Amino acid sequence: MVTPELEQYVQSEKQRGVTAEALRGALLDQGWAQPDIDAVLPPEPAKPLEMALPTVVESAPTEQVVAKPKVKRNTRDILLWSAAGVLLILLIIGILYVLSAGKGGKASSVQSTPTTQASVSPSTNPSASPTATPVGSVSITSQSTGVPILSYTVPANWSQEAYYPQGTGNPISAFPTSADKQNASFSVASNIDVSSDKLYRSISGTIQANKPVTDLSTYDRFTTDNPHYDKLLLEAGTFTRGTYRCEQVKDGSAYGVNCFVINNGSLLNYVLHTTKDYYTADVQALYAVVESTVVL
Repeated sequence: MVTPELEQYVQSEKQRGVTAEALRGALLDQGWAQPDIDAVLPPEPAKPLEMALPTVVESAPTEQVVAKPKVKRNTRDILLWSAAGVLLILLIIGILYVLSAGKGGKASSVQSTPTTQASVSPSTNPSASPTATPVGSVSITSQSTGVPILSYTVPANWSQEAYYPQGTGNPISAFPTSADKQNASFSVASNIDVSSDKLYRSISGTIQANKPVTDLSTYDRFTTDNPHYDKLLLEAGTFTRGTYRCEQVKDGSAYGVNCFVINNGSLLNYVLHTTKDYYTADVQALYAVVESTVVL
């Protein structure tokens, strides 16, 4: 179809001295239809034959067309650009998916580890039990109201009996063997009574207060009245629901750990009784119980 641009282009080229023959060739090369070319460059009528002396006609040099009219893009170009656009969109979606999956990699199932580990720990017997692994969660109810107050995960190969002994102990009461259970001496609140004359293994815990607590160091017991407290075992352990601070108690082959914990605004106290041979494994079991506790 003849357009104003085409007509303007032909007129401009003619003014530059480009021959009709050169213009026809250029327009054909650019994809214009023959009828459109004939419309803007009507063919010259044939001249009658004349008897004349032959003359030498010098053909004008072919001139290069500088300006070109707008030519519609063909179907192949459109398909190529469309395919490139689709690939770019898919690439962006893939990058966003990988980034979101990477963030999820920081899953909440990864258990936090204490930030400060004991600088010195007693030697362990090769026959001692391996580090305890949490295997089952239990829910503890209030003795007075029957309403659930907390839940925690009992370490592997340990058993639990809430408020042992005889309903007067702590909500959290766990033991590795029945003999340890019988030897344990729990009071109404967590009590640490380390004595080389009485060796047993147990973990106990209770809720001390439901009030905001910010500084656990105020509960440290390093005084002359507590000579068995020999070092700060863990200064600032962290987990998903709060922080905890633990002190070591020692008397001969008897070891204990006393931990105060901030758990979602509640203050909890945990006590571990253990022996030199099981010290390392039982301390890890205590940390697992602390970090698995959920105050309901």
